[in-house]
Amino acid sequence: MLLDQYVFSFSQQFPAFAINTRNEVIWWNKANEELTGLSEKEILHTTEYWKAFFETKKPLPLDILLIKEPVLENQFQSLNFSGGSCFGFFKIEKGLQDKSLLWITAGRIFDEEQKLVGAMMSYQPISLRHLYWNSPLLLEVITRFPFPIAITLNGDITIANILYAELLGCHSTKEIVGKPFKNFLFGTDRALYEEIKNNQYRDMQTGREYQWKFAVGNEIRYVTQIPTIFRKDTDVVAVSTFIDKTKEIQKAKQLTEEKEKLLAVNRDLLKQLQGKQGFFVSESQLMENVMEKALRLAKSDINIMLLGETGTGKSLMAKIIHEAGARRDKPFVVVNCAAIPETLMESAFFGHVKGAFTNAHSVSQGFLEAAHGGTLFLDEIAELSPAMQAKLLHAVENKFFTPLGSTVQKACDIRIISATHRNLNQMLREKKLREDFFYRICVVDLYLPALRERKEDIPLLIDFFLNRFSGIDTPTILPKDILQQLVEAPWTGNIRELQNVILRYIATGELFEREPKQEREKKENSFDEEKLFDLEFCKTEAEKRCITHALSSAKGNKTHAAELLNMNLRTFHRYCAKYNL
Repeated sequence: MLLDQYVFSFSQQFPAFAINTRNEVIWWNKANEELTGLSEKEILHTTEYWKAFFETKKPLPLDILLIKEPVLENQFQSLNFSGGSCFGFFKIEKGLQDKSLLWITAGRIFDEEQKLVGAMMSYQPISLRHLYWNSPLLLEVITRFPFPIAITLNGDITIANILYAELLGCHSTKEIVGKPFKNFLFGTDRALYEEIKNNQYRDMQTGREYQWKFAVGNEIRYVTQIPTIFRKDTDVVAVSTFIDKTKEIQKAKQLTEEKEKLLAVNRDLLKQLQGKQGFFVSESQLMENVMEKALRLAKSDINIMLLGETGTGKSLMAKIIHEAGARRDKPFVVVNCAAIPETLMESAFFGHVKGAFTNAHSVSQGFLEAAHGGTLFLDEIAELSPAMQAKLLHAVENKFFTPLGSTVQKACDIRIISATHRNLNQMLREKKLREDFFYRICVVDLYLPALRERKEDIPLLIDFFLNRFSGIDTPTILPKDILQQLVEAPWTGNIRELQNVILRYIATGELFEREPKQEREKKENSFDEEKLFDLEFCKTEAEKRCITHALSSAKGNKTHAAELLNMNLRTFHRYCAKYNL
């Protein structure tokens, strides 16, 4: 049979017995016979070993080890179970040597094929005061325990292993045994422990974790104590294991300090950026989290994708990230991808030389060259065609590009910040967006919340627009009912829509036009009968009405309006510009 080595070393010296998996006694040593008065002959091959300790049948620790039900271990709060063995104090009903407390150690027994065949228990009757003297079994177990462990009696260290001594900065247990536990504590922890002691350890619970600071030379060690408490008359014994968490806590403190430094730098950056034209007016926690993430991203050079509805301030956020980053002194080039015709896209990005194509009468610098060393902000990036995505990806990855009509390569060191309100995952599924291009430009994404998601910012934004557009001396003041109406509005156009409403209010004193919608539409739909014979006029009016109706149906969302008309967004933008919509 195989058994835990630390039990083997003293199993013959102390009372001990073993049982098989059927709970039958298979070994009952001489020391056990002499202490319990039960001979090996009368107890061997029976299941009545409990009679040595109890008046009625009750489970012993080795029974729990055989059952292997962790939940049953809770019946023995004074024992430590670990790795198929246990040790600790065990209270019995029958007195052995006039003592009703045992210090026990128990373990499972395996055969050579590592099959569980039984369990063994060795024990020694003790009293709490007995801990002051040399208890061989107890001392052997504590000495061999693989973690820092110590036993205190009324606050004084009675037994400890070398691991605990080293934790306190000592070279042997002789330097700590007999000394008060509080002597090794640092600062206010001494007074705290003294208070617990004076209260008879009523505030200290078995199995609970207690955090202490130990003074070790010129350093502080952060240690977690997990005690098992025993009380007898006026004596209190604590059997405690200890975990050194110094490195863990120091690392956490270091991370906290670094975070505080980062936040301080961010606050300085915010002050600098607030002094410039254009900044997010906000006091919402949601927007504060977005801004904190944006400033963290600004310190790196990775490509960022800004997501959010139209009018949430993606262009402004891109500018803030550029201003807060290392490229702040370099160019910040804004490109509205939806406004560039497909035929001019390649020339716009890469530039061209004279004679590259018809009407190329001079050399033209492209966006990539203009943004060299700085940031290229690609607004409405989802409107780039897959072919253009491939060409742009090649230039960004290789950091070189060739202007149209040229054979000379030019350097292209840029950081790309992109923005869109489209569903990029859906575009990937529909093959409208190349995966390699997407993963290159969207290393990390940043979502800008819609205005309706941060309604607490609406009054601030209203005040900002009123002060900005009303005039310095006489800023317009909104009545409370109108302010409440604005706060509750859905704002599908977000901040841009709110700004336009405030501009209208400053100019007319009204949130919305007085003229009834029906009358306005009637006027829009009427014109001189003579013009009915003007084919070009009729065509223009039909286009304008069609675009206006689509915008109205889409509640101002140009992407949705373009989809309603089954029209490319760039084309739709050109129609809007043509009719000043």
